Amino acid sequence: MQRVVGTGTATDTARYRLTLARHLGVPVNAVQGHVIGEHGDAAVICASTTTVHGRPATVPLQQVRDELAARPRRISQGIGPTRLGPAGAVMHALTHTLGITSSVTEVSVRQEAGVWLGMPVRYTAGSPTP
Repeated sequence: MQRVVGTGTATDTARYRLTLARHLGVPVNAVQGHVIGEHGDAAVICASTTTVHGRPATVPLQQVRDELAARPRRISQGIGPTRLGPAGAVMHALTHTLGITSSVTEVSVRQEAGVWLGMPVRYTAGSPTP
């Protein structure tokens, strides 16, 4: 059984989808894509599997990376420290873990002893499949 131990990649993924949607001029719900690995600067954007309206997307990768790197600082400067993003990611993961919602979400899961990575996980009735 997988345990949710972190939601940083969920926050990174949400920021990625929002940033890409703005760059491409599409609604954020039209963008499907993931950020995996570690949270923050070590995160990996899965550009090759990103879609917009169900079709492969051309991701302006350097522009998106630059904006994602600057975003936390801009948020802190603008409104100060916030817990709303992480709290939303925790609630999203919790509804999946409890079987309230079934879909794919990004969570940290155990890969092997001592190794945990953020990745997309499909939850079906509370049952996770990385």
